[in-house]
Amino acid sequence: MDARWRLDGDALDCAGLRVALQRIGLAQWRAQGPLRSWGLASLHRDGDTLCVPCGDDEALWLGAWPVPAGGRGSVALREPQTTAGVQIELPREQAITALAAGRPIARPLHVLRRELLLDLVESGFEPVKLVLALLAPAGWSALSGRAWQPLSGPPPRPPRLG
Repeated sequence: MDARWRLDGDALDCAGLRVALQRIGLAQWRAQGPLRSWGLASLHRDGDTLCVPCGDDEALWLGAWPVPAGGRGSVALREPQTTAGVQIELPREQAITALAAGRPIARPLHVLRRELLLDLVESGFEPVKLVLALLAPAGWSALSGRAWQPLSGPPPRPPRLG
């Protein structure tokens, strides 16, 4: 088991980088522009696999930031069967909202487990390579021993300022 990463609540802490997965309704997801979080996704570590529940009607997006502030690094997400992926450079970019070709980070219907590859690199260090497993909620709950909560709808819009 790679000791360079750990879970801190429902955030991934790895070599000076922090990563959180955010939930959004699949019908509200779009390939371009910023996405609003409908809530933080719960995480579970299973060896060197980062497990996250993903309901049939939801997508995920990934937020990342260096700790301490001012650090540098990169985060990449790709499908195992392809070399195409999405990479962001921290701190300039802070979110991965879609896979290559503008597809949502989601678990296809009737597929109980979808695996993606997550690479985290803090500037000057060897990359940390993880499997990100999107699991059907029942399977995630059985593995983690935690209850999964379905999305209850979009969060309220932020108040208008001014």
